[in-house]
Amino acid sequence: MGGMKDSGLSRRHGSEGILKYTEAQTVAQQRLIPLAPSFGMDDEKYAAFMSTSLKVMKALRLR
Repeated sequence: MGGMKDSGLSRRHGSEGILKYTEAQTVAQQRLIPLAPSFGMDDEKYAAFMSTSLKVMKALRLR
């Protein structure tokens, strides 16, 4: 399996094998400005507001 003598570390159990069976994952946390509906605004209205805002920003080429 690609190891040297009886080292016990081959391609399967070495760093290449570990990387083969892992997957990168991004974990993010909003810390400065929370992205949540304002008090009294439900989730559907907030989603519609954000979608419209992003479309306007895209049309105006704002980032």
